[in-house]
Amino acid sequence: MVTNPFQITLRATRISCGYTALEAAQACGIAEGTMNRYETDAGRVPRRTAVQLSRLYGGVSLDLIYWGKESDHFKRKGAESEYDNSTA
Repeated sequence: MVTNPFQITLRATRISCGYTALEAAQACGIAEGTMNRYETDAGRVPRRTAVQLSRLYGGVSLDLIYWGKESDHFKRKGAESEYDNSTA
């Protein structure tokens, strides 16, 4: 699977756009708990909700959001990072 090295998590996208989880959830007509679960595992987000979030977040491209488990994203980013603490 080819991934975009510049992808960010759904949670990071929301935060960078200045929304709380509650605000984003209300805009999509879902419960805040559901939004929190989606941010933990974005692979569970229905396409319709993903498009709603993209529009809410200013039209951010769906390709720029990591649509998997948030923990996997961080593992992947750490493993693929060009920089590590040993060279700092």
